[in-house]
Amino acid sequence: MNENAVFNPISQLTPLLKLVLVQILAFGMARRIRFSLINIHKMKIYMIAEKLKTQLRIGILEYCAMQILHRGEVYASDMIEELLAAKLISVEGVVYPLLIRFKNEGLVRYDWVDSESGLPKKHYQLTDDGISTVKALDQTWDEITKTTEYFRARNSEMSGTNSDSTSKK
Repeated sequence: MNENAVFNPISQLTPLLKLVLVQILAFGMARRIRFSLINIHKMKIYMIAEKLKTQLRIGILEYCAMQILHRGEVYASDMIEELLAAKLISVEGVVYPLLIRFKNEGLVRYDWVDSESGLPKKHYQLTDDGISTVKALDQTWDEITKTTEYFRARNSEMSGTNSDSTSKK
């Protein structure tokens, strides 16, 4: 054997052992590919679920923000504090674009009010259109709640499980 030649252990194997080795490697690759396809499928399901959860949270955030505003004049910081405490938001920056959108849609107006710190703060409140919108949303919320409770109860009956136990995570 030439001293400069690179040792290739595959070249030393019999044809039968080479075939077995190739099959073992192929099986391992197939398992990895299958595992990867399963993971890709799980990831796709996870992404779809996250997208739906995000859409639900956005709608519920808007509804809850309108409910807070329906109480009367509100500082954005008070609204943020309440939404954070309710774990509906995780960062305060979400609320300001929402309030701006409500204002642009004519649902909210604001006045500048002096605060204890001496700096003026925006005091938000619903307009008449905003109050009408909240009333319409309340009716829709009641309808949606009844509908979802109906379907969750049906699923619970059909599967023989309590739907409340799966929703409290």
